[in-house]
Amino acid sequence: KTSEGKKILAPFRGHMERAGILKQYLSWINENGYPIEQICETKDGMPLSKGEDEHFYVLKDEAEGEECDVKNRWNMIGAMKSLAYFHKVSLQTPIDLPSYMVSGKEDVLEQYEKRKRELLKVRNYLKAKKKKNDFERMFQSCYAKYMEEATESILFLSGLEIPQKVCLCHGMCSQHSFLFVGNAQRNA
Repeated sequence: KTSEGKKILAPFRGHMERAGILKQYLSWINENGYPIEQICETKDGMPLSKGEDEHFYVLKDEAEGEECDVKNRWNMIGAMKSLAYFHKVSLQTPIDLPSYMVSGKEDVLEQYEKRKRELLKVRNYLKAKKKKNDFERMFQSCYAKYMEEATESILFLSGLEIPQKVCLCHGMCSQHSFLFVGNAQRNA
């Protein structure tokens, strides 16, 4: 706890430029109607500080509230609406992001193709295996459906006309990312 409220010191994987752009991006999103965690500056005006262990750390405002309850239907609906709104707001950012911080249609297609190849590898592995457990037998019985859905998804994505709009890939998102404060929602 500080004189400026509760803070969280967290390890940061990345470099100073990435942290600075992320700070700018989060600040813009917050100012444009989407309450989201903010990165605090050091005394030197930097977004990161280097610890004695030579690793970078980021100081963030601690978001207060109750985590999204996955067993509560209204919490889940609220979280999904919030995520959709985040995407809508983030697409409007005027901040130029470097190529290493963005994802486009090709990146998504590449991930889908990779997952399809992984399904094939698992199937081939199980074909060669003599003794199979219940899960493995269940997977084999569903494999054709999984592969069909993967192929359809790739064809669907390939056919989409997606404008070349740059957007930030937010990474993993879970119920821990959504906090409810009364009737409002804050995103950590």
